[in-house]
Amino acid sequence: MSLIVYFDGQYWVGIIEFQDEERLQVYRHVFGSEPKDAEIWSFIHKLLPKVLSHSQQKGIKIETSNTIKRINPKRRQRQIAKEVKQKGTSTKSQLAMQAALDETKQRRRQSRSAQKRARAQRTYELRVAKAKEKRRGK
Repeated sequence: MSLIVYFDGQYWVGIIEFQDEERLQVYRHVFGSEPKDAEIWSFIHKLLPKVLSHSQQKGIKIETSNTIKRINPKRRQRQIAKEVKQKGTSTKSQLAMQAALDETKQRRRQSRSAQKRARAQRTYELRVAKAKEKRRGK
């Protein structure tokens, strides 16, 4: 799991990359103004577990190798320093975020169309009831 905090031109945004076995899930959290260390720690300890547990995101499938290769500690330290310097998100993260956005967009579209059908059905029933009342002469 990694948390990348960056300034996107308007707000400070945190990107959380969560990898479990075969799936990569990415979440976006907008901090607003520049977050202090305490605010980031608070987010990690209080909000992040809720976000991860309530997520309906499936994530994207990633290919992993079965062999775990031990890395020299100095090399690993250099890699960590390089990742810290790196700005922005990885391509896989962008793909996962796009998949999550598409999924929520699809859910919203379905609920909106269901509401529209229900509204049309109600107006139709009102029209039919009004026509019956007119035929009865009341």
